Amino acid sequence: MTKRILAALAAMLLAAVSAFAQPLAQPVESPAPSLLTSEVNAPPASARSFWTTVDYLFAVNRASHLPSLVTTSVPGTPRPAAGILGVPTTTTLFGGWANDELRSGVRLGAGWWFEGDRNFGVDIGFLVLESQSAIFSGSSDGSPILARPYTSALDGTQEAVLVAFPGATSGSIDIRAQTANFYTGHAVFTEKAIDEGWFRLNAQIGYRYYRYDESLRIGQVVTPTDPNFIAGTTLTTRDIFATRNDFHGCDIGVRSQFVWDSLTLDVLTRIAVGKIYREVQIDGSQIVAVPGAAPVSQVGGVYALSSNSGLFTRSDWKTMPEITATLSWRVLANLNVRLGYTFLLLDNIVRAPDQIEPLINPNLFPPAVPGASPNQPAFSMHRTSLWIQSINLGLEFTY
Repeated sequence: MTKRILAALAAMLLAAVSAFAQPLAQPVESPAPSLLTSEVNAPPASARSFWTTVDYLFAVNRASHLPSLVTTSVPGTPRPAAGILGVPTTTTLFGGWANDELRSGVRLGAGWWFEGDRNFGVDIGFLVLESQSAIFSGSSDGSPILARPYTSALDGTQEAVLVAFPGATSGSIDIRAQTANFYTGHAVFTEKAIDEGWFRLNAQIGYRYYRYDESLRIGQVVTPTDPNFIAGTTLTTRDIFATRNDFHGCDIGVRSQFVWDSLTLDVLTRIAVGKIYREVQIDGSQIVAVPGAAPVSQVGGVYALSSNSGLFTRSDWKTMPEITATLSWRVLANLNVRLGYTFLLLDNIVRAPDQIEPLINPNLFPPAVPGASPNQPAFSMHRTSLWIQSINLGLEFTY
């Protein structure tokens, strides 16, 4: 037994001596870590637990259509034909398509996975687009002619309210047709449905909000120069049409991601189902100021009269679809550069210019004739669809 132990110790000693007797191996230099390699081989953004995004938007939307609100006529046009639509001497100064220029916007987003295997998480976001305005301002001492056209409800003929006409009136018109800031936001839960590495599919469900407002404000000041009026008399008239659209709904969507090396194509399709609240406010007034007398205020302007003024609301259930495609390039381990496109549709909303009824009973102009008939313009909530498209440029940070 003792001999076997001594023999084993002797063998171990000989092996150790033999090992130390061999020449030392030259150290192998490890390659320096490559920043590019680490970026390319880093996990994609979808593999991180937390992400934030910021995008700058270049957006356009469906234009609003304004009726002919201001007209003029060539010098020498007789008073009965001045500013009348359909007459060869009449030209529209303000009307047609408006507020379809490029709009800037910002979209912010964030999200995180509750679990390490990224099966279930949450996604939140907010978007705002800037407002736009189409503005007209004109004044005249009588030449050129300024008029506001309408269709008479008495006989269907074209008529016009004269703001400035030689020997009769001088005046001014100021109009602002504004589309206010557009807002939308969401908070959704997201769950992994498919994950093949190069392809990932997530299902989403949660809450979505839209807000879109418009307004059309028309102000005019008329100073009669006819000797039948007291010198210095002024008539200040105002028409206001304002609309509001609020949407609250359940957002259901699918996000598909296609990964190739450092590039990721992200396609998000979703539809929100919910209730839209619409509001239309119409208000018209006129103030007559005669020198030496207290100003007199009267109900009614030109397009906003006693027959269609007030606050009107409607609400019902609608669907709002949206699609966004985004191409991301991973430039650093936790930084992506993004370029994308978004299309969304707001269905059955109210827009301010659409609420103008051109068919007017002139007997309702202030001061209105008691019992005047027909009661035109009558209110009818006109609805339409609004599409918004944008090119999105931004960054995504992942952690």
